[in-house]
Amino acid sequence: MHFKKILPWLIAITLITSAVIIIGGEDILTALLKAVPGIMVLLIALQFLTLSATAGQWQYLLKKANCRLSLGHVLAVNLAGNYIESITPSVKLGGEAAKVYLFKRYSSLGYEALTGILLALKYFSLLPFVILSALSVTAAILYFDFPAISLYAFGFLVAFFMAIAALYFKKDIQGRVFKGRAETGEKHTGTGEERINSSITRLPVKLVQAVSRIPAFVNRASSNSRNLTTFSEGTALIAVSALIWLLYPLKVFLVTGMLDLSIGLPAVAIITFTAYLVSMVPLLPGGLGSYEGTMVLMFSFVGIAPAEGLAVALISRLITYWIPLLWSAMGAFYLVIYKPPAETNSPTEASDNRTKDLAALIRS
Repeated sequence: MHFKKILPWLIAITLITSAVIIIGGEDILTALLKAVPGIMVLLIALQFLTLSATAGQWQYLLKKANCRLSLGHVLAVNLAGNYIESITPSVKLGGEAAKVYLFKRYSSLGYEALTGILLALKYFSLLPFVILSALSVTAAILYFDFPAISLYAFGFLVAFFMAIAALYFKKDIQGRVFKGRAETGEKHTGTGEERINSSITRLPVKLVQAVSRIPAFVNRASSNSRNLTTFSEGTALIAVSALIWLLYPLKVFLVTGMLDLSIGLPAVAIITFTAYLVSMVPLLPGGLGSYEGTMVLMFSFVGIAPAEGLAVALISRLITYWIPLLWSAMGAFYLVIYKPPAETNSPTEASDNRTKDLAALIRS
C-alpha cells in the first residue's frame, strides 16, 4: 500500500492518540470502565438494525426495478460498500460508487438503473438529515458556543444535498456541445461554443465519445430515479431514513446514561448531529478525529469533562464505526466466495475475479 493511502489513517490515529494523552488516559479509562455489557449489546443490536434498515431500502428499490435479491445479499453488498466508505475520506461517494459496481456485478441491472436507485436513496436519506441538522445548528447557535467549522460543514452538506436534489428533479440535459463531434472528430474554428467544440475535438476520440454520453446517461438515471416510487412510497422511505438518523443520537444518549452523565436527549441530539456534520467533510477516513474532537468540544459546552466526553465519543465510534468496519470486511469476504446463480465461470475463476474486483475498488 502506498504511503499516501495510509497517511490519512496515520493522521487520524495520531489526532485521537494525542487527545487521549493530553486529556489523560487514566481519566478516560475510568470513564470507559463504567460500560455495562448489556447496554453495549443493545447498542450493537441498534447499529445492526440501522444497517439492516438501510439495506432494506436498497432491497425495496431493487425490487421495484425488477431485481430480486435476498436481504442478506443486499446487506453484504452494502457492508462491502461501507468498507470502502469507512477507509476513504469521500463523503460516502466512494462507498456508494462501490455499491453500484457490486450490484451491477451481482444483478441483471445496468449502471443507469442502479445509479437511479442510488440517486433516489441519497435524496431520501439526505432530506431528513438536512432538516435535523438545520434544527440542531439553529439550537446550537442559540444555546451553545457554536464552533464555526460546524457551520461551514452544514453549508457543505446543504450544497451537496442541493446538487443531489437538482439531479433528482432536473430537466433533460442537452449535450449540444458534444453533438456530432464524438463520432466524427470534425475540426471546426469559430467563436463561442464552436471554439469549445474545436478544442474538444483535439482530445482522443474515445474520450470525447465517453464525455458526450454523460448527459444522456444522467438523463436516463434521473428519469429512472423519479419513476421508481410514488409520492407515498417516497414519503415512506424518507420516514425510514429519518428513523435511521434519529437512532444515532439515541445511541449516544444511551452511552451517556451508561457512563452516569447527566445530560438531556435534546442536547445529545444537537451534539451528535454537529459531530456527524463535521465528520462528513472529506478530510480523514470515516471522519476519524474530526468526529471525536467535535464531540468533546460540544460536550464541554454543557459541563461534561473532556475525559468523559472523549469516552462517550470513543464508545459511540466503537459501536458505529469499528464494529461495523469488521462486519463490512465480513460482507466483502462473503461476496468473494458467493457464486451468483447466473454466473458461468468456474467457482475458482469467479472467486479470483471477485477478489481482484474488490481489491481494485479498495486501492482506488
